[in-house]
Amino acid sequence: MKSGKRKKWILNCILILTVIISFIIYRNVLLYKIKREKYLDNIIEVLHKNFNLKINKDEYNSKIVRQSTILMPYYYYILEHKTKTIEETKSKYLYSEKDGCRYDSIINEDTSFFSKEGTLELFRLIRNYGFGQYFLNEFIYDKTKGNDFEKIEEIFSEFQKKHRLSYYDVPEQCLRFVDTDKYASKAILNTDADSEDYYEVLQVQKRFISYFSVERNFEDIDWYDFKKKLKIKPVLLFFTDANKEELTKLLEQIKPYYNRDEYIIAFSGNKGEDVW
Repeated sequence: MKSGKRKKWILNCILILTVIISFIIYRNVLLYKIKREKYLDNIIEVLHKNFNLKINKDEYNSKIVRQSTILMPYYYYILEHKTKTIEETKSKYLYSEKDGCRYDSIINEDTSFFSKEGTLELFRLIRNYGFGQYFLNEFIYDKTKGNDFEKIEEIFSEFQKKHRLSYYDVPEQCLRFVDTDKYASKAILNTDADSEDYYEVLQVQKRFISYFSVERNFEDIDWYDFKKKLKIKPVLLFFTDANKEELTKLLEQIKPYYNRDEYIIAFSGNKGEDVW
């Protein structure tokens, strides 16, 4: 009798364990798969509806990004290209980020473009698989546009014999409003405008509204045309242990090899002094 009860207890335990395991598999595999597919369909529809942007669904997956804490589990989804990788860049001095994405706070009822559904995914997509990759891997090397980052890399290599030099590794905002006449902050998608200047922000919004009023295939976008029409002026920021005098000299050395009207290279020195 005792043996029979024990067997029954074991079978019940196995049954309960099977149910728990099945629930975990459903929750972590099947349920998330359903949600990812739903997100992919929805965001592609939203990008087309709100920004006239056509995305080839067959070229993308949706990926879950977990940013959980013990008290508050949190996750969200992003688009991820099936074949393109974005972490690697042509230069050993630069890298591209793929997950975090936000943009400067603009609290203004008139800036409706930046509050549309799908805006963050739009900027993340442009930074990761569009303009960001074009800028880091093509534009800064394009001699026809006044750039030669290979020469800058040679100068950096010599500079590193005496000083540390690293690309600013704080996660960047997908869209920035940095007035490069006043200060420099790492930003690939920088509008070269002051976020606190009402008029400038409205002008930026008008350019975005105009650009995305036309239906476009994402893969066919001319990213230099995008840069010119939206007046994007990226900022590359490097940290170093050199002083301001040494950084000023370094800046003068590299100036002939990049077009300052198109983008900015900035350095932050050992005393927090910025040079650009």
